Amino acid sequence: MARTRTTHTRKRRNQELPAAAVDRDAESSYQRVGPAQMAMLQRADSKTRAIVIRQLQRHVGNHFVQRAIQRIPLTDAEQWEQDWNTYTGQQGRFAGGGRPEGTPRHRYDVLCPLYKAHGIPRPMVYMASSITNATFYQFSTPAHSGVATALTAAEKTLRAKGYATAPVKKVWALNPRTTSTGAWSNHADGKAVDIDPDENPHITSKTERKMISVVTGTDISKGGQGYDAMKGASDKFKADYNPAGLAKRITELQAAEKTKQTEHDTATTERDALKAQQSALKASRDALKKQLLGIPKGKKATATSAADAAALKTSITQADTQLKQLQADLKLKEAELKKKKAALSEASKDRELIEKQLASYQATDKAIADLASAVAALPVEIKALEDQIAQSKKDEQDAKDAKDSKGAKAQQTLRATLSQALAKKNASLKKQQKQLSTKQQQRDADPLRGYAAGGFVNLSKDFVDAMTGAGLKWGGNWEGAKDFMHFDL
Repeated sequence: MARTRTTHTRKRRNQELPAAAVDRDAESSYQRVGPAQMAMLQRADSKTRAIVIRQLQRHVGNHFVQRAIQRIPLTDAEQWEQDWNTYTGQQGRFAGGGRPEGTPRHRYDVLCPLYKAHGIPRPMVYMASSITNATFYQFSTPAHSGVATALTAAEKTLRAKGYATAPVKKVWALNPRTTSTGAWSNHADGKAVDIDPDENPHITSKTERKMISVVTGTDISKGGQGYDAMKGASDKFKADYNPAGLAKRITELQAAEKTKQTEHDTATTERDALKAQQSALKASRDALKKQLLGIPKGKKATATSAADAAALKTSITQADTQLKQLQADLKLKEAELKKKKAALSEASKDRELIEKQLASYQATDKAIADLASAVAALPVEIKALEDQIAQSKKDEQDAKDAKDSKGAKAQQTLRATLSQALAKKNASLKKQQKQLSTKQQQRDADPLRGYAAGGFVNLSKDFVDAMTGAGLKWGGNWEGAKDFMHFDL
């Protein structure tokens, strides 16, 4: 009863108090939701949060708990959920069949943590505020506003140079997606734009870059070499990645290897000469030290002992100085020799690499030529067997008409043999046609042969200059992997 009276008294008192006093009472109650409870609410999952809220409601009342909840920052998941439902006009940005596969909402849920890790905590807000419709000649693509501005500037530059129509076939920028490994794609924020991806490849393979570099003499993995160097390498690879070009390159590499061998041998001889000087000088110095030890001292010293000792000490000091210089010279020569050895080894590896590639190239071509020849010859052999079988049937009928049972039997036996041979020929044809098709597919799928056929830089210098002049960076200048179709802020 006492508790009930207290409750009624509190209600009556609040009804009688002025509004300011009620607010002060509310604030006092709100303050009782201490830091520990607030932190727990912020960290808790939905189930735990509901339990904590019920406990607080019993202590300070629902009104005060609601005020506390309003001051708790949303979790990432809650914020992303709220943004998805608020910015409905941006939901379509996450539609499509790219990585990851699934509905727009599923793709959004997967990508949100990647966006946050990349400095974009609220992707939907970013899409609404930073993504616009970029145009370039007849092309239109969603992109970051900075890319849109750059494309407009690049088009203006190209038109001034006389390009009334776009000198490219395809342009696209924004694509909320992951890479093939599930990592962040540099197209997910719309700050990158790709041009003609089917004609200007992304050379990620270190092996392919090495082969291109050895064939062309240009290290394409090196960054910042500029358009002319990359276009030159592309054109040279087109010209030289074939049996004749590879054989010529082997001859060039053999000459380079011979030169480096000579340089290495010369450095070795010079190093050995220094070592011989060092050895002789050490022996001479040690002999001087021995003479110095033999000079009499004290009472046994002669009138010239002091002068002789001083002269020997001077000679020893000079020898030590010379030895010190020789040691420094040897150190430099050893470092030079190490570089010469590495250069020789690299030259040998480059030559061996091209020799192996040429053998593989020729082996593939020969295998295809042999299979093609066999496949071309088999139909003739099959037709001959089919004709023999047809003739055997006629001969058998003639024997039967002549009442020649032995002759008819002989034709049946012959035809059975011919039919077996025909079946084998047909099976062989089918097998070799399949082998030929497989070999041709393997040849045609070889990226290096593809680069040799079409090159790997097909964008014009004017185009690349216009894009970089507009403030975009070119993927052809990257160090390591090259993306010749790619430009970004």
